[in-house]
Amino acid sequence: MSIKESNNSLLVPIPTEVINKKKDRKKFKEERQEWMQNMHRAAPDVDWEKMDLDTRFDKITTKTLNRKRDNPDHQKNNTERTIPAQWYERGSNNQAGRIRTADVDFENSQIYCASSGGNIWRGSLDGTGWESLNDYFQITGIHLLKRFSYNNFQRMIIVNNKDCYRSDNDGYVIEGADGLESIQNWGWVFRSVIKNDESHTIYLGVIEWDYSVWTHLPA
Repeated sequence: MSIKESNNSLLVPIPTEVINKKKDRKKFKEERQEWMQNMHRAAPDVDWEKMDLDTRFDKITTKTLNRKRDNPDHQKNNTERTIPAQWYERGSNNQAGRIRTADVDFENSQIYCASSGGNIWRGSLDGTGWESLNDYFQITGIHLLKRFSYNNFQRMIIVNNKDCYRSDNDGYVIEGADGLESIQNWGWVFRSVIKNDESHTIYLGVIEWDYSVWTHLPA
């Protein structure tokens, strides 16, 4: 027997349960997609996904306007938003989830984190007192989160792959930037930088879309 044949004879086949698990996972995804399509049955010319997106955007816009109306001084940091209580963690400590980016406020001994689930969390440097700041406005895919002093208040800049947001009260009111409509349709933001100057100038590296040849720019 040659060395090659000998090595091949030592190969262990993939366990049957692993193969079946992969097949079951693929089947589950296909059935879930079929279920979603069936649940949103509509006329051929109706884009239900866009309708859902528009409805979600309208609700967020309404909530933002209500928060600004209910709190005229909405630029002032609102730190007392939680119900007084003593909370204790229970259950597994290895739940799925991850932090995409973070910003540390050493002056106030606080840390701000953006999670993959679209929430911005604030807590102390010793790892206690965590609270979600944007339960009313989920922002997925955050890759930049930065706070800095601006006009005598703390401004928070949030950038994901589709938009740039700001908040002057730690997420109580979040507003999107104007002028990014072209990349919001078909393009995306792949990098963002805040210059350390007096105006805190924001630079966005974006991919735009060429509708004439139907491809992204730069191609």
